[in-house]
Amino acid sequence: MSYNDKKEVAEGKKLDKLEARKLAIEIVNTGIVRFSAHAKDEMKNDDLNQIDITNVLLSADARILKEPDFEKGTYRYCIETKRIAAVVAFNDSQSLTVVTAWRKTRG
Repeated sequence: MSYNDKKEVAEGKKLDKLEARKLAIEIVNTGIVRFSAHAKDEMKNDDLNQIDITNVLLSADARILKEPDFEKGTYRYCIETKRIAAVVAFNDSQSLTVVTAWRKTRG
């Protein structure tokens, strides 16, 4: 990710889906991942834990299928596999917050 791209993240600019996906992987590998209280509650409701969500964020099968929503001053990106979805917001180029997560299917 270039300096200008990182600056744009810090300023809350919208990233394209591929750049957001790459940044999420980079942050999981080298940065800080936080979980909101809401995310923790929803994860508990669906019998998910932080390792499950980390695995989703790192999965080669995970995709961002929709354009991000802009809510509470940040863009929210839904990263999903066939079974689990996680919505993340980038705090800056080195940290993200998992805003919510859920199990799409059982099994």
